[in-house]
Amino acid sequence: MGMAADKLGLDLSGTKTEVGVEVAPPPALRVEGLNVAVALPRKFSEEQVQQLRAAVEQCPLRGALRPEVKVAISFAMP
Repeated sequence: MGMAADKLGLDLSGTKTEVGVEVAPPPALRVEGLNVAVALPRKFSEEQVQQLRAAVEQCPLRGALRPEVKVAISFAMP
């Protein structure tokens, strides 16, 4: 998201991110889902938020997760 923000000329300093992990019950104990909450420090246009969301969804690190892991992403602004 940072690289996309740089390309778009957006200042993301002060952004906070929280990640919640959903784990399968024993005996599996594997990650079933991630809940990612991004708190942006200032108001951005809907188009800019969509571009940031697309950057998160296309992040190559998501490829490291098993395909069945559900990832929910939310953005909040003041």
